[in-house]
Amino acid sequence: VVRGGMGAHGRLNLRTMAWVEIKQYCAGRNIYGTSVINSKPYDTVAWRDPCAVIIGSEAEGMSAQAQQIMTQAIHIPMFNQVESLNAAVACGVIFFEAARQRR
Repeated sequence: VVRGGMGAHGRLNLRTMAWVEIKQYCAGRNIYGTSVINSKPYDTVAWRDPCAVIIGSEAEGMSAQAQQIMTQAIHIPMFNQVESLNAAVACGVIFFEAARQRR
């Protein structure tokens, strides 16, 4: 994993927080969470605005606590009866769109 990250691990500021702390830390910005329920496509989000993203697990989705702090659910449209993407792949797709809009 470290080799695959090509040194990015050393450039990230990582923190461990409780959900209530995350909500406080992200106050004033949208918190997007991945879900198929009442969600909008990820590529309709204005990713240039300050925001946070919660990626749920493939098997169980987001926890109830995560769902309580998110301000908008988003999804990646799937085709041909494909159910979902791996969480890491979904994160990559969403973050690529955010980077594309910010470029």
